[in-house]
Amino acid sequence: MSHKSEAEYIATTHNTARFFVDHRQVGFVLLVAVLLWGWYGYVGMPKRKDPQIPVRVAVASTPWPGATAEEVEQLVSRPVEQTLAQNPHIKAPTPADFGIRSLSFPGLSLAYVQLDDSVTDTKKQFADINLKLNALNSKLPQGAGPIQFNSDFGDTATLMLTVAGPPAGDVEIALRARAIQNVIRQTRGAEPRNSPQPRIGIVYSFPLSVSAGLIRDSFAAVIRNAAENNAVADPHFFEGSGFLGVDVTSKLSDEQLRAFGKDWAAENLHRSEIHPDAWKPIFIRDPVETNTRLAAVAGDKYSYRELDDYTDLVSRTLQGAPEVAKIDRKGVLPEQIYLDYSQERLASYGLQPSNLKDILGARNITLPGGQIEVDATSVQIDPSGKFTSPQQIGGVIVGSTSSAGQSPVYLRDLVDISRGYQSPARYLNYLTWADKNGAWHRSRAVTLAVQMKDADQILVVTEAQQGASPFDMFANQRILADIARKNPNVDTFMSAVGGGNCGVSLGAPNYGRMFFHLKPRSERKQSVDEIMAEMRPKLNSLPAMKAFLQNPPTIRIGGTFTKSLYQFTLQGTNIDELYKSSQGFEKEMAKIPTLLDVSSDLQLKSPQMTVQLNRDRASSLRVDREDAPVGLDRLGRPAHRHLHDAEIVMSIRV
Repeated sequence: MSHKSEAEYIATTHNTARFFVDHRQVGFVLLVAVLLWGWYGYVGMPKRKDPQIPVRVAVASTPWPGATAEEVEQLVSRPVEQTLAQNPHIKAPTPADFGIRSLSFPGLSLAYVQLDDSVTDTKKQFADINLKLNALNSKLPQGAGPIQFNSDFGDTATLMLTVAGPPAGDVEIALRARAIQNVIRQTRGAEPRNSPQPRIGIVYSFPLSVSAGLIRDSFAAVIRNAAENNAVADPHFFEGSGFLGVDVTSKLSDEQLRAFGKDWAAENLHRSEIHPDAWKPIFIRDPVETNTRLAAVAGDKYSYRELDDYTDLVSRTLQGAPEVAKIDRKGVLPEQIYLDYSQERLASYGLQPSNLKDILGARNITLPGGQIEVDATSVQIDPSGKFTSPQQIGGVIVGSTSSAGQSPVYLRDLVDISRGYQSPARYLNYLTWADKNGAWHRSRAVTLAVQMKDADQILVVTEAQQGASPFDMFANQRILADIARKNPNVDTFMSAVGGGNCGVSLGAPNYGRMFFHLKPRSERKQSVDEIMAEMRPKLNSLPAMKAFLQNPPTIRIGGTFTKSLYQFTLQGTNIDELYKSSQGFEKEMAKIPTLLDVSSDLQLKSPQMTVQLNRDRASSLRVDREDAPVGLDRLGRPAHRHLHDAEIVMSIRV
């Protein structure tokens, strides 16, 4: 084979490189097209750290404790599926995908729904489905539900904050041990000299915030059973702050007594019936050993109720940050009021367990009492009657005796009322940690999942004269809303008046609020503070209403929601002196030139009428809890109402 020269290779070889060398103009055009294509792709590419991806899948979970999987499928899953199918935008099922599918477990139903790919506003469709499911709750079997519809799979928890209670400290253990030691010595000193020996003190401890009444009955039942089985004898009960105990005599060892208690609890109690805040019991033969034995079984310092209160405060504080969209708490153990009753005793008074629910529901409804308009003043009606403590539940009249006097029968005469945790608990959360010696421990905990949102907001709190008419509030608020609408930096805004329950309300009816969501920073030249300085004189142009503008902080730690960013709280034991001093302090603060929007939350000029409802009298006249607010609400009608000095004369048309 002969060797080819370079001239022959150049003349006979054709490839891509040769083409672009011979046609440079084509290569230049393609190069420009690729650059433009890359620039377009870069500009149109999402650049968010957490991009918004529309989620089209949601799940409806329905608990039904005690039901079998077949019962859940027939009576819960199928009705939920039929309700989900009422939405016209459900995705059509295919062999590889689903529109609606459900899973039925013993005691639980899960129904998944997926929207069609053409749906752009998924929140609107999910809200429609949620409304339909809420209407289905009343049609479910007794004990089933409520339906929990979760469509927030697209939300990302930016911050996970776990709050766990530390173990009881040495100081608390020492103080508690000293109290237990003194009570044991006093109890044994009061016993007869010929009491059987040896003496053993059995002590059951719990956090100081837990009432002893929640544990006393079950503790006494264990001791009575032990005495009947000759495990212990000659019991002498005692109790103190944070503990219950009994001093007994027994021939069994500590391990045998502990084993007896475990066996009795396993046979007579469910695990969920053991109080979750209680410590393990201790057996004290010599009071000097109390501190050592108590330290060996010491539990957490705080109860579930205290963790609930603390994390609720943290949650409400973080919710004030403009970047926070939603906060979920996991591991909270809800509290409930338990009514222990005897069916025979209820039947003797002609009552059924279902009647108790209706009676309590009729008394514990919070309904508005309406308001009275006196000239340009609005007077609020506040009817009483709702339950604020378990003791008030026992004071409800449920019937009358069959004797000639027909004395009233109270609920406390028929049932035992106690306050406790949800049993059994549906979800518990724990934190596992290691101490300085490397030993692992587990403590109860509550986790807060914080979901974030975009910022660029301005909060405006409006305040009218105390006792201002709602119509005046609406008119003035509308004028301010029109002023805000004309600002070119405002993208969207929300306006509302009255106390309300929007999460950022000051409670009084003469307050209003507006949220301004500004355009993105790249589309406006002014900062948030500059926009506020421009809008402040315009929003305060009305003499009948003041406007307080805020640039909400990212995170608000402590304090309460007010009309300004900085707060100064006055405290005192004399309420009259406190009112007088706070007004003078406000005037002096307003004189400082560097301070803006100085105000106070003191509301003393707004008239209010309080109506005390005699529940016993109302019950004897067969007036339900709902009837009183209905009658009071009629006072708000524009019929004849006059105010003469300190007397209110009302003529009501019915």
